[in-house]
Amino acid sequence: MPLDTVTKLCKTNPATLKDNTGNIVRLSKANVMSEWSFITTHGLVLASIAKHPRSTAREIGDMVGVTERTAHKIILDLEDAGYITKTKVGRKNKYTIHPDMPLADEASDAAVGELLVMLGWKRRRRQTAETLA
Repeated sequence: MPLDTVTKLCKTNPATLKDNTGNIVRLSKANVMSEWSFITTHGLVLASIAKHPRSTAREIGDMVGVTERTAHKIILDLEDAGYITKTKVGRKNKYTIHPDMPLADEASDAAVGELLVMLGWKRRRRQTAETLA
């Protein structure tokens, strides 16, 4: 039986699961899928916004693997912390990243933009009057 099928049957203790016939299936630690990540959901939402600044909370949630409600709460957290600014454009929102904000991590003095670049963000330069002339 595939691991993902077994894991779906019982999420309480993935090391000892029952298959659909009731037989106990024991899995080694190597076979149990990890539930953690180096990047938090807040970081993933921020990276998703950086790549797709005009996405809805539902689209961001789908990209990250969280519900629309959770994505919306995280967006509000990021906005309250000053990492993003939300601007209403018609019926949708457009998000602006503030890449010079320091990471909320005492172990590093890096800015959030540096993390986003490592995650594949291509920083867009603002066009000013001098660059347009």
